[in-house]
Amino acid sequence: MFYTHIAYYPKKNKFIIGVTLDIKRRKKILCKQFPDCKIVYYEEFETSKEATERENELLDLPKQLIKELVLENNPELIELD
Repeated sequence: MFYTHIAYYPKKNKFIIGVTLDIKRRKKILCKQFPDCKIVYYEEFETSKEATERENELLDLPKQLIKELVLENNPELIELD
C-alpha cells in the first residue's frame, strides 16, 4: 500500500503533504523535522503512481481547501497512525 498523507504542524499552522509506504515511519521523520507535527489525514492507494497523482492534486489546491478537507474528515485534528 502507498499513502498520500497530510500532516499538521500546529506551531506554524501549516499542512504538509506527501507520499509514503509506511505512515508510522513517516510520522517519526516528520516529528524530527517539525516537533509536534502529526499526521491528520491520509488516503490509501495500490500503486505509487496513484498516490503521487493524488499528492499532486492536493498540492495544487489552495491552502483553505486542504484545511477544509482535513477538518471535514478529522475536525479535532487527532493524530492518525
